[in-house]
Amino acid sequence: PVMIAFITDWDTRLREAYVKEMRDQFRLSDEAEKALAKEQLAEDEAYFVFIASIATREPSWNDLNQKRSMWRTTLENKDSTIQVDPERIELIPQKDESAKYYYRKMDTFNQTYKIRFPRAALKDAQDVYFHISGPRGGITVRFPNPAPKRSIDDAPDAR
Repeated sequence: PVMIAFITDWDTRLREAYVKEMRDQFRLSDEAEKALAKEQLAEDEAYFVFIASIATREPSWNDLNQKRSMWRTTLENKDSTIQVDPERIELIPQKDESAKYYYRKMDTFNQTYKIRFPRAALKDAQDVYFHISGPRGGITVRFPNPAPKRSIDDAPDAR
């Protein structure tokens, strides 16, 4: 294969688990936990966020975060009439041990990216389709599009 990709929708449910895990692992104060929850809520309301761990046949092909990448990454509705380009593609450093704990598919054979798409254009789509396409091939993954929760504080076990 040209590309192997593990794509995770960083949705409300995962964000809530992340806040709880950060609280437990790093012994966050109530104030720090609430600040992290607010930050996660704000991002969830404004963006679709995906964590993508990608391995390519040639390591030089794994360049999603580069402006001149051979790949185009989009988020689309079912019939592709709405195509949204990422607002940001951030490479997560291999040396980030905390990230390796949270992003379990991150390893020495792939690159892991945090990819943010503005939510507004696809807010009413029933499902969203994450695409990576280019001259060497492509992938498509469908994700359900539930509305984000209004408050992470409303989540079970939230403080």
